[in-house]
Amino acid sequence: MNEPVLVIGGGMGGMLASWLLDNQHIPHIGFESSGQLGSDFLSEHPRMCSQASIHFVQQIFPNSDWMLSDQPPVEFRKGNWVPANAASSPFEEYCLKTPFFKMAVNHRGLMDHLFEKARPHFKTHLQIREIDEKQHVLRCHDGSSYVYSRIIWCGELDGLAKCYAGNKKELNKVLRKVDCSFSGISVDLSSEKPPPLTDNTLIFPFRYKDKILRSLGVIWCDKNTDQDCLTRWLILFERDFGEDKEEVAKCLKTFRREFAKEFGGGESELGVSRVRYLSAISCTSPLRVESLEVLPSVTYLGSQVFPSGRNENFQNLDRLFDNMALVEEEMMRLC
Repeated sequence: MNEPVLVIGGGMGGMLASWLLDNQHIPHIGFESSGQLGSDFLSEHPRMCSQASIHFVQQIFPNSDWMLSDQPPVEFRKGNWVPANAASSPFEEYCLKTPFFKMAVNHRGLMDHLFEKARPHFKTHLQIREIDEKQHVLRCHDGSSYVYSRIIWCGELDGLAKCYAGNKKELNKVLRKVDCSFSGISVDLSSEKPPPLTDNTLIFPFRYKDKILRSLGVIWCDKNTDQDCLTRWLILFERDFGEDKEEVAKCLKTFRREFAKEFGGGESELGVSRVRYLSAISCTSPLRVESLEVLPSVTYLGSQVFPSGRNENFQNLDRLFDNMALVEEEMMRLC
């Protein structure tokens, strides 16, 4: 390759792509619109159900220690934690699945390892304006442009369709089947009175106006210490609602108040270390495509789609790592 590979998106997929290209000594440049790499992963509920995914992760991070958990998800109802009701979407089903693998310690070590490898290759705070298919040029909103041999797209597919200047008829067919009708908030809370220490997902329903929302929580604290418990909560709501930032703020305040009644002794006693708005959450299972090369010279690395012949039951991280194995094979052929 005479020109570099461009990696679009600095989340988990983008950092994995950079790790892969770096290992194969392929020149590449990464682009992230925000100022932080890996922010999407740090807002979600990372879990894997496939042994193949664990094998892949241990190639990247050999010292990681994984455990298989079969603890069931639980839901807070009428003052007690009870077995969870059925999932309301494929995304929630993924969050409640049993059994699954989780790291014996939190995922920060893995993210730090990937971050250190990817950071020298990435440019942050850069918004993609256009991908010119004919000239093989990527243009940014700041006026900069980059010639490429290939692009690895690691963001949402609708974002690719918006900036791609070329024939995208087949991609648009796929996008018509994708349901991104939900958005959400990711919030980290610490409290002196923790929820039950379980490996699986906690569901804390609460009422906001005329809606009953189901917040999904995971424990991010060491069960063997006396430190306050950190719980990461994901609150999903319809995307139209999520576009009203004032309503979102009120919804978050309501959640904190209701959570504090049960676990914090009062809203002022809750520690809120991080809040992140998630503009689009796909609530469909991955869609089948003919190839991960979704556009000419553009390879997709993410979890929204999978190519024919692969395991159709994989979701989220399992889907991402399975797709990564195919991208690795493709890059080796191109070297």
